[in-house]
Order: sequence, then structure tokens, then C-alpha cells
Amino acid sequence: MKNYTLSPQAMVMIAGSSIGTQPKYYDNGYWYKENQMGYEGLAERLASVVLSCSNVKSYVRYEECTINNRQGCRSKNFLDKGYTFISFQRLCK
Repeated sequence: MKNYTLSPQAMVMIAGSSIGTQPKYYDNGYWYKENQMGYEGLAERLASVVLSCSNVKSYVRYEECTINNRQGCRSKNFLDKGYTFISFQRLCK
């Protein structure tokens, strides 16, 4: 598993309003998420693998990794230029 060393300036979010909110980073076209509960990166990777075996064409591909020596995952930036990420929880509010 590859380890990525990210600076504090790459951090986008460290807290949220839901249980299990992960510290998130953005650096050089990739999103990084640290595990908080111990399994989030594995769940993201597993979802990617399942979708790769389906007929779904548009999904985010995750890889498990460590971020500053903490387990997590990363994906290529999935947002088109000019778009902003809005969490499902925030959308419901």
C-alpha cells in the first residue's frame, strides 16, 4: 500500500456533522480521505471493484493507501471545472 505525504495546506476538511466524517485532502488532482472508523478506505475500494464489474460507466475509482502514515483512500478529482462537492447530509438540510 502506497503512503502519500500531504502538507497541512492540502487539508480541505477535518470535521463534519455526521459520525465517521473523515479528514479530507486535495492535492495535485486527487482527493484523499483518512479512515476514522478503520474501514472507510476499504469500503470505498470495494465499491469501486463491484462497480467495475457492472454495466455502470460513471463512478469514482478508489485505491486504498496511507496518508501521512494513516490508512485511507484516494481518488482522482471527480468534479468538473466550476463544480463544488455537496455532501448528501448537507443536501438534505
